[in-house]
Amino acid sequence: MDRGTSAEELGRLKDFGYRPTQSTYNALVQVFLKADRLDTAYLVHREMSDSGFHMDGRTLGCFAYSLCKSGKWREALALIESEEFLPDTVLYTKMIAGLCEASLFDEAMEFLDRMRSNSCIPNVVTYNVLLSGCLRKRQLGRCKRIINMMIPEGCYPGHQIFVSLVHAFCNLRDYSYAYKLLKKMVKCGYRPGYVVYNVLLGGLCGNEELPGPDVLELAENTYNEMVDAGVVLNKVNVANFARCLCGAGKFEKAHCIIREMMSKGFIPDCSTYSKVISFLCDASKVDKAFTLFEEMKSNGVVPDVYTYTILIDSFCKAGLIEQACRWFDEMVRDGCAPNVVTYTALIHAHLK
Repeated sequence: MDRGTSAEELGRLKDFGYRPTQSTYNALVQVFLKADRLDTAYLVHREMSDSGFHMDGRTLGCFAYSLCKSGKWREALALIESEEFLPDTVLYTKMIAGLCEASLFDEAMEFLDRMRSNSCIPNVVTYNVLLSGCLRKRQLGRCKRIINMMIPEGCYPGHQIFVSLVHAFCNLRDYSYAYKLLKKMVKCGYRPGYVVYNVLLGGLCGNEELPGPDVLELAENTYNEMVDAGVVLNKVNVANFARCLCGAGKFEKAHCIIREMMSKGFIPDCSTYSKVISFLCDASKVDKAFTLFEEMKSNGVVPDVYTYTILIDSFCKAGLIEQACRWFDEMVRDGCAPNVVTYTALIHAHLK
């Protein structure tokens, strides 16, 4: 039965002498509120009041939420007063949720003060509603303020909200605060887990440009805490973290991380090895690149044209043409077709 039919049926019933009860009016008001028909809900409420009935707490909360969602928070307060209802934490929380939907964040924050002035203490639901609303609208500065208010009061953000916050601050490249959120999670009694650690490491090391020293230090600290917690990196993050370490000249550490993740069940792919080999070659550490390449094959990882070309080009530049030619023969024998860069590297080497 649609909303229009609901009102029509009520009208017909009244024609037959039916007298709507308080429950009937409350149900009908809620029907129109869910349909975003505020004007009709007001008409039903007026008839309800004329019949000597009041809205129950749930209906009043829905009405106040709908009004606040439409930016009509003053009307919501007036409605509550007309109903002679003393606002409680649940009702204020509904109104704050509506204000957040309307992006009226200043007003939503002011309602916290209004609550306290009326001896209503915001609870964990109130804060999480406000925090989630600000997070959805990317009001991250306000999110910081809310977190600083709620945690000292013993109200903790939900685990999923923490995950979303870490992701949001990583996207903003506020890595320092994202890392602080990780610490706050632990203090609030949560175990960050696989998702949070990988979101943070992915944010720290997943950009095309290499991170600066401070960001890399955060990544290393996060990794160490992650290992202590028994969590592993996903395949993409292992490759990116190793790439960032190599970019900072920390080749041994990059290699150790790959091996450490392998001991926990991680199977590196060609891309992971190739990224590290590329950085080793760029740093003129061709001997280490050679060792890692042999390890790669011994672990059953098949090199692709990118891997072979990196090595061939680097060994040609280092004057190790004989080894470069052996790799060329090997790749052809294994069915890996050379590309233009591969041929160009060998041609330039033989022309010197």
